[in-house]
Formats: sequence, C-alpha cells, structure tokens
Amino acid sequence: RDQFEGYNDVWGFVGNDGREYIIQGLTTGTAWWDVDDPVNPVLVEMIPGPTSGWRDMFVIGDWCYVGTEGGGGIQIIDIADPTNPTLVNVYDATVRRTHNIFGDPSRSLVFTAGGYSDGANGGIQIFDASDPVNLVEIARWTNQYVHDLSIEGNLMHACLINTARLRLIDISDSTNPVNFGTPFIDPSGSVHASWPFGDGIHLMIAEENVGGHVKTLDLSNPNAITITDAHNPAPAASAHNVHVEGDKCFVSWYARGTRILDVSNPFNLNEIGFWDTFPDHDAGGVGPGNWGVYPHLPSGLVASNDRPHGLFLWKYDPDGAELSGTVFSSEGGALPAATAEYVNHGIVQQVDDAAGYKFSAFPGAGHSIRFSAYGFEPDSITVAVGAGGVTTTDVTLTKKPSGSLAGVITDRMTSLPIEGVDVILVGSPFSTTTDSAGVYSFPDIVAGDYGLLLNRYGYLVPPEIPVGVTANAATARDVELSPAPIFVDFSDPVGWTVEDVVAAGDPGNATGSWEFGEPFGTYAGSPIQAEHDHTLDPEDQCAVTGNAPIGSPSGDDVDSLTTRLVSPVYDLSDMTEPHVFYYRWYAPGAEEVEPFEVEASSDGGGTWASLESTFIKEAFWRGMDFDLGAVLGSLSSVRVRFTAQDPDEVQLVEAAVDDFTIYDALGDPVGARTPGPRAKLELFPAAPNPFSHRTRIAFSVP
Repeated sequence: RDQFEGYNDVWGFVGNDGREYIIQGLTTGTAWWDVDDPVNPVLVEMIPGPTSGWRDMFVIGDWCYVGTEGGGGIQIIDIADPTNPTLVNVYDATVRRTHNIFGDPSRSLVFTAGGYSDGANGGIQIFDASDPVNLVEIARWTNQYVHDLSIEGNLMHACLINTARLRLIDISDSTNPVNFGTPFIDPSGSVHASWPFGDGIHLMIAEENVGGHVKTLDLSNPNAITITDAHNPAPAASAHNVHVEGDKCFVSWYARGTRILDVSNPFNLNEIGFWDTFPDHDAGGVGPGNWGVYPHLPSGLVASNDRPHGLFLWKYDPDGAELSGTVFSSEGGALPAATAEYVNHGIVQQVDDAAGYKFSAFPGAGHSIRFSAYGFEPDSITVAVGAGGVTTTDVTLTKKPSGSLAGVITDRMTSLPIEGVDVILVGSPFSTTTDSAGVYSFPDIVAGDYGLLLNRYGYLVPPEIPVGVTANAATARDVELSPAPIFVDFSDPVGWTVEDVVAAGDPGNATGSWEFGEPFGTYAGSPIQAEHDHTLDPEDQCAVTGNAPIGSPSGDDVDSLTTRLVSPVYDLSDMTEPHVFYYRWYAPGAEEVEPFEVEASSDGGGTWASLESTFIKEAFWRGMDFDLGAVLGSLSSVRVRFTAQDPDEVQLVEAAVDDFTIYDALGDPVGARTPGPRAKLELFPAAPNPFSHRTRIAFSVP
C-alpha cells in the first residue's frame, strides 16, 4: 500500500467493533487502516500531523497517542469509534518534539523518549493519562538521551543509543523513576530498541549501526546483565526495531525487510522466515527499508511499514511454500516487462530483471496466476503447491503483431530540431525524450491507433496528435512546434523582482533570498539544493534561493524569511486559454515548515489566486502546468509569483525555478505553416553538426 509520501513506525489494535486495525506512520501524519480483511484493507482515515521522518504511536484503551520529531507536541486521538478516529487534543505544555512514545495501559501511563522541549534534555517524560484527553506530566528521567524504551511490570528498559548502553529504571513509583542495577554496556554497538520476552528474565535488543546485531540479554542479575546469544547473518546491514510475540521475535531490519527469529531458546537464536519489504538491495546499514513491524494482533496478521514502499500485511506459516517461475517471449528470451497477478489474492507484481516471478503460497491446489505484458497475449496457469517447497512453472507469452514509430520534432519558425521534448505515446506504456537531432523513436509498438502528447518548455503544448501504427511497418510522424510567446530561462530575467519579508525580531539571521545564477548544489544525505539548472546546456542559469557557494546545506538556505520571486506584468488578453508552465525544485527538511506557494494575479499584483501549495519534498526538477484562465478573471495584467518560506528558522528550505513559459493552449495548432515574411535572406546552422551521413540545413527568404 504505497500511496503516501514516506513512512516510519506502525502500530495496531482491536477496535470496539471487534475488527483489527493498523495505524501507519507517515511523513505527514498517520493513516488508519481496517485490516480485518487483510487482502482488501480499507483506508479509514488519514490524520495530518507535523511533517517528520520520525513518528511513533501507542494505544491505551480508546485512545491513541502520537509523537514526532517534527514538533507539535503529542496528538491525542479518540478511537472509541475505530471507523472514525478523531484528533481531539494536542498536549504541548511540556513537549514539543519527541523521538519515541510508549505506554503502560495497566496504569494509564504515557512515556516519551528523546525529547528536548522544556529542559527534558532527550530523556524520559512520564505522563498520567487517567484523564485520557488531558495528559499531566508527573515525572522525568533526564540523566541521558533515551532513544527508545519498553516496559515489563515495574521495570523500564531504556535504550541509550549514544553511549551503547541499556539502563534499567524502576518505575514502581511512577512519579519517581530511579536507576535499578548496573547498566549493560553493549560491546559491539548502539542499543536502539528493546522488547521483553515476558518471562521476567530475558530481553531482546536491536543495535542500529552498520553490522548491528539483535541480542538476547539475561536480566536475572540486574547488576551483571549478560548476553545469551547474538544474531546477525548480514554484517553490512542494520536492524532497527524488535517485537517479541510468543516464541518468535519480529525484527524490522531496514534493507533486509522483516526477519522472524525463533526465540524459544534464548541461547540459540535462529531465523525461521522473512519477508523482504525492500527488494531494491540488502546492502544498506542504517538506511532505507523496513522501519517498523507490529506482530501483536490476535489473528496473527503482521504489519510491516517500509520507509519508501509503505505498508505490507502478511502472516507467518511454517508450511508456507514458494510459487515461482520465469516468463518468456514467443520470439525467444526472457520477458522482464511482464507482470504476474496472483488471482486468488489480487496481488500483482512486476517480474524481476531476469523475468522471474515469486509468490508465497499456502499449500494446496487451485493457485491461479495470470501473466500479461504490453505487446503480448495474456496467459494464465493454475497449479498445486506442496508444503514447504518450491513449485516452479515457466510461462511463454505470444507476441502480438507490431510495427515502429519515429519522427523528428522541429521548431516551426527555424526548422531546427528541438532537443528535450517529452513525448508520450497515449494508449501504450511508453514515453521518451527527443535527442539532440530532435528525433524520438518507439521501435516496437503493437499495431493500432495511438496519440502523441508533446511537451517542451519554451513552446506551445499542442493537443493530442493522432497516429496509426501498421504491423510489420515503420511509421514516420514529424511534428513542428511553435515557440511560446513568453519564455524565460533566467539567463536575462528582465522585469523579475524579489520581495522579502524578514521574520519579526530576527532580521540578523535572515538568509536564502531568491537570486539568479548557476545553482550551487548542497546535500544532506540526499540533494537539498539543485546542482544544475533545468535548461539544456550550455545555458546554466535559473532562479534559486540562497546560492552562496559554500557547500553547507544550512549555510544559505531560507531562514527567518519569506522570499517571493515575482514576474513582470503580462498582457494575455489575446490568448484564448493561457497556461503557465515551469519547472520547480523544492526541498524542505524533516520538520514542520510553511508551504512552497505559487500564485497568479489578474490585477498586476494587487490580489493573488493560488496555483499550488505544497509541503512535499521534491528535490528534483518537476514540470508544473496550470490553466490561468481557470483561476483569473481579467487577463490584461497578469503576474505570477513563487514563495519559499521558513519564518521560524527551524530547518532546511531550498527552492529553484526554471524555464518559465506562458502559452495559449488553444492557439496556433500543430501542422505545416508558411513562416511570416522576413526582412532578409537568412541561413541557419546545420543540425546535427558535425554529422556523418546527413544533416538538416534551414533557411528563409523574404
């Protein structure tokens, strides 16, 4: 269920209606799922929250408490009606941000860890939740930073990740937490998370570092805690969170997905199953992959939340088997473009690079798999699967009659080729971009009727162009595009202005104003500011926020400032359907921030109408297109402005804009047209140049 932007922890509960629910942590809030039918989960609600890569939640009775490092305190959500989870209060009297949240339902206690608000110093804060809507802080343990914690009885297991220690804390008196025994010093890593076995003796911990292990600790002598066993079959990878349910431990193991260990013998940990939520690779240490796992629902359903890929629902069955094979083409070779659908469960997967498919299956007959690929006749198989084994069935799909389509896209006024035109073949899964000679090509297309959609900054965007492809034949379709009447690549931004609003009381720290130039890229694990503009070389200018050539992500980003990039006034009254098209780059940090906004004005800047407003990090050049006539009345005095803002100086904010274009969507249709008269004979450069077999030379006469 990959339908949101970024994921983190996960929790679950049984509602008052007896159905099972999953709470999915998102970068921008929490998603609430009815998973009673896990094959067809239902999204109940999405409750927004401060933007953050870290979010944690815990359920006590009819209430869920959600904390995040993005600020905003603790969200208190009423789940008495699980079909309508409702945010009823936010506690922020002594908490702004927190790394983790936990609870003790038997005593109505809520614990936060890793918060720095109000002098908490990253330790533990304890809250009385007797009145669930109105938390009351009753105690703190602030000796050191605590990354995560778990509870068994009156004993808290505090994970001190920065000092590689596990500290036991006695909370018999919840208003006075005190150290218990001697801290365990982990000889090989940083103690990130813990979970008790439930026997009062053994505890599972996970180390979050490259080569991080999971380990079983014996707590029977709190002054001499010992390791009974350690497990890490992948030294380059890192574990993250652990949950013990019965005699199994479920580990969210980043790039290795979710791993299941048999912990019936604390002296002999063995992996007995896994589900790889992150098939991209297994190489990462602390990085992408499975962030959290929740295995405590009565049905045995397990939920895994993967940072880029989202929510996975699954069950562990020791008799589970594998149903796999390879998809081939009737013309020979494997078919890596195929998809395989497990019809029994409605699960669809893309075959891997070697055209292999693989499903987990329960033993028995009647397993139906349907195969399809563009350009091939679909096919199906029905097979029986044995317990614990691998059933291999290869499939060959028959190729449909096909042809090819290619062409050259040129500038109508100059007849020169246009590089970088986005070409979408409507009715197929294919798209491409023209090369330096203006050439696009679709070499293998099923015979039939299609449409061409073309898009290129600096040019009018034409309506869909119909084109037919004949079997066993090469179809050519050249197209001319007309230059847009308004195009700005910011190499010479005449008439563009910058308007800055400095945060009140903080003028000395204001940075990141819009400017024009070649962007200097910055990075914080991933790109923050663009390294290059969007326009094709050799032009290298764009509008960019905070462009000091220092290389530090926070050195010249938007801080204590709202900065606006404002266009000149344009008279678009002669256009039938004016559109604005531009490329933007926007990179906010993980914490809450004001949105990136784009607005248009019909009265020269007196009033403004919104075109877009986004909080989402898209640190790449993304093309955006808007119908100005749909939001504006008059078109005689049109301006457009771009706003990047971080008035509170809380995080990284960078933005850039390039290739600003205004065109008439209903003007100047595509087709051959005689250019207007010119004042002199003109010869244009050959393209391509240099060339081997042929080139194109354009000229005009008066």
